[in-house]
Amino acid sequence: MGGKKKKKRVGEPEHLGWVVNSSKWERGPSVSDNGNLYFASWREGGFGASDIYRSRFVNGRFLKPENLGSTINTKGYENWPFIAPDESYLLFESDEGSICISFRRKDRTWSAPLSMAKELGTFRSQDRFPKLSFDGRYLFFVSSRRIGKRFFEQRLSLPEIKKQANTIGNGFGDIYWVDAKIIEDLKPKELK
Repeated sequence: MGGKKKKKRVGEPEHLGWVVNSSKWERGPSVSDNGNLYFASWREGGFGASDIYRSRFVNGRFLKPENLGSTINTKGYENWPFIAPDESYLLFESDEGSICISFRRKDRTWSAPLSMAKELGTFRSQDRFPKLSFDGRYLFFVSSRRIGKRFFEQRLSLPEIKKQANTIGNGFGDIYWVDAKIIEDLKPKELK
């Protein structure tokens, strides 16, 4: 011990510092293969309540985060980004509660986000937290969709409501998956 710098244990969390973090809420980190960090933040100076930012990883350190701009960010909330390993597309949760996708063009700009609501069957529900499987074959997400009739569509007693609340597909958030081919199908022709 005697004056030597104490080594951190493997796996001990380390704050990324104030270059990346702000005094506001940061969430949903996603990292590309080259180390660039994408995340949502409520920091000041954005386009809306919550915007998506990128902090490039250069020479072993993260640079000041850049707002992805008004093509991606709106006056509302953009949250829980997932960046493709090669940064060719970005998935995120939109203000409307659907998952959106934006593709990176050859000039490194982002295409206008497309809602995936129709393809994912997002009707009267909220889809969130998009993630791709390690092999890139499946898209996982959390959805508030309900299997069967919703509570308000049924005439249930309080004990029956409590019983249904503890079932799969109760509308409180279950995990779903689809073939990731959906991403290729949505890609604009000029990028295929």
